[in-house]
Amino acid sequence: MKHFALIVGTILALILPAGLALAHGDASVKVSPVMANPGDSITLIGGDLASNVPVTLHLIGADGKQLDLGNANTDDDGAFTSSVTLPAGLGMGVYEVHATADDDTVVAKLGIGMDPSQDTAEAALTATWRTVSGCVSARSGSGAAVRP
Repeated sequence: MKHFALIVGTILALILPAGLALAHGDASVKVSPVMANPGDSITLIGGDLASNVPVTLHLIGADGKQLDLGNANTDDDGAFTSSVTLPAGLGMGVYEVHATADDDTVVAKLGIGMDPSQDTAEAALTATWRTVSGCVSARSGSGAAVRP
């Protein structure tokens, strides 16, 4: 049952942010894909950060543990792209990817350990709806409600 609750929570958390988060101003980072497995390669795309500066990349778990994903550098426009391989042994859940350039830190959500046959959070949510009817109802964009 705990495993099931973690899957539902992960799916719902991924529906809202869709892998994109904004810092103050227009600075942003996007994670692609938004769901992956340990050992998979993901691409981080940042924009509107400080120009020509180093960017530190970290993965933060729900427990607050921080893992180094490496570094990148912004271009003249304050943009960067970096492909990183997720560390082996990551537990299932929603993680945050932090990209820090100068005083700007931008954050995006990343789901780890989702069913690879589900290529979008909405598809995973739809599959979960059928699995759990009778105890949780959820519709895309509406959140979840516990039925009595």
